Amino acid sequence: MNLNITKTAATWRYDFTYRGVRLRKSGFHTYDEAERHALEAMLGVGKGETTSPIPNKTLADLLTLANTHRWDAQKDGERTYTRAAEFVEFIGGGASLDKAATGPNLLRFREYLLFERDLGNASCNRYMAAVKGMFDVAREHGWLKDVPSVRKLKETPVERKVVSPGCRQAIQKDTSLHGAWGKSAAFWALFLLDHGLRLSEVRNMTLGHNKGPQAVLKDTKNGDERWIPLAQGWDNICNYPFSETKLREYLAGYELTPHDLRHTFITDLIESGTPLPVVMKLAGHRDIKTTQRYYHLTDRGAREAMKRKEEYLQSN
Repeated sequence: MNLNITKTAATWRYDFTYRGVRLRKSGFHTYDEAERHALEAMLGVGKGETTSPIPNKTLADLLTLANTHRWDAQKDGERTYTRAAEFVEFIGGGASLDKAATGPNLLRFREYLLFERDLGNASCNRYMAAVKGMFDVAREHGWLKDVPSVRKLKETPVERKVVSPGCRQAIQKDTSLHGAWGKSAAFWALFLLDHGLRLSEVRNMTLGHNKGPQAVLKDTKNGDERWIPLAQGWDNICNYPFSETKLREYLAGYELTPHDLRHTFITDLIESGTPLPVVMKLAGHRDIKTTQRYYHLTDRGAREAMKRKEEYLQSN
């Protein structure tokens, strides 16, 4: 821990970080008072406890309070509420604040988002910001004095690959040349290329029928159930056993990741001239700005637009 005690105007404050958890508090009248409270806070964080809990308040109580006094009036309040609610479910809504509002709990939740939910750094940061906002409301209403937080993860853009036609043909060939292990993994790779699903969506996918066979996705990134029309010939996909481990191992042979297949699917849609709102629906994006990022990665759409303009001018 690196403890810093500094003077601000007429008061003192402390600031320290423990295993990525940052705690700070101001308003102390003397250096000694700030130091004493800081040492108590250090002991509390090290034991997985907060320094000044308010009894008889639960996480569920706080979630309701934050929604009423902050998120309900915000434009993206519903989404923020959903993210904070996942933390509450992860810890347990009946947990008291003195057991829940701790740095170790935040770190456990972030690890769950990264490794169980398979979310990226940017998405994890948004979840953690929602949780911190909930704890900030608790401090504003006197339910907590110290609010734990974790450092933001670095949001470095990931370079995604587009599967080449030759690579796609090789995967198609693998569906018939390999045994059951490779055949199953190759079939799922082709399925993801044709439908662009996230791995988290494939895990609990079921089949439905609405004007044709469809994939029913309940475990989606934004929490909304999604129905995706199946491309021709894929209505029997669930007959093949799905193993995320085997799929990743199979794709590694082509230096690909499952998300590269999704990236290719969305890029192909855009380059084929599919309207962005349709791409947004098929990809499961809640905000069209997310879809537009893919549009900016390719210039084929711009070239096609110029070609159509020239053809129009020549015909008139």
